[in-house]
Amino acid sequence: MQVARSLGRVIRKLDRHMMDHPWGYAVGTGTIKTCVADLMIQTVFEEKKLANIDKRRNMVFTLFGLFYLGGFQYMLYCNWIPRMFPGNTRFDLFKKVVVDQFLHHPFVYFPTFYYLNELIRGGDISSAMENYRNEGKESLFACWKIWLPAQVTIILYYSSM
Repeated sequence: MQVARSLGRVIRKLDRHMMDHPWGYAVGTGTIKTCVADLMIQTVFEEKKLANIDKRRNMVFTLFGLFYLGGFQYMLYCNWIPRMFPGNTRFDLFKKVVVDQFLHHPFVYFPTFYYLNELIRGGDISSAMENYRNEGKESLFACWKIWLPAQVTIILYYSSM
């Protein structure tokens, strides 16, 4: 029982700290999550030894997690979109999803990722945009297969509470 109380105190203290420093935690989480996810894909699914991982690829994911997922998306989802659509009705929430999925992802998220990927690999913006033109539809459809149903489900669940 003492362990549970101690753990509860630690969790509450961490929670307060996160609430006081949300941007820092967003950046840290975005960075660590994408770095570790790529390392896991390379070592577990691609069965590479840690010494043989594609370090440049891991750098792409790590930097993308740091600057884009942690920094930019924190501002987008926690500041800018709520200011554009301040309500929480189902219609307001659907507008947020539309902006996210049909403006943010195709015109900001994926082009940024493709550009960063090319930059790290020694390419330039024109080769990044060519890759995006060639692969973008597939990337968007994969995103939409997961995130559109997920976001709609979340909206329906939370707006019914």
